[in-house]
Amino acid sequence: LSVFAMAGFFAFFSVGIGPVTWLGAAEVFPFHIRAKAMSLATSSNRLIAGVISLTALSLIEMIGTFGLFLLFAILTVVSGVYLYLYFPETKGLSLEQVTEQFEKAARGNERRRDGQELESMESDSELDLEQRDQSTSSENE
Repeated sequence: LSVFAMAGFFAFFSVGIGPVTWLGAAEVFPFHIRAKAMSLATSSNRLIAGVISLTALSLIEMIGTFGLFLLFAILTVVSGVYLYLYFPETKGLSLEQVTEQFEKAARGNERRRDGQELESMESDSELDLEQRDQSTSSENE
């Protein structure tokens, strides 16, 4: 029974939350820093996994096995809520479109910090799209 439970865990993890770390990180970084950023993300992931491995037995002694898994469950729920609220849906988008989506969000955050209103950001985005369409059509002619 234990072997089947472990195999089930590995199977569902591999098609579920497992690849999210790698795919999500690969999508959020712009092309010009993607390789360096992914190496930093991979190093951070491995470092945190090592810290968890090194502290797991000490935490079990302090808060018990149930407490440790409860802690992991709470952290998982918090992470899931954070991802749901702040990580955009990228299904069906090319890497260029994802990069553009994050750049627009970053520009929007900069403008909000400067005190400009959301309406001006939307009109700026529409102007950017119109200018891009005009430049594309003039290049094609």
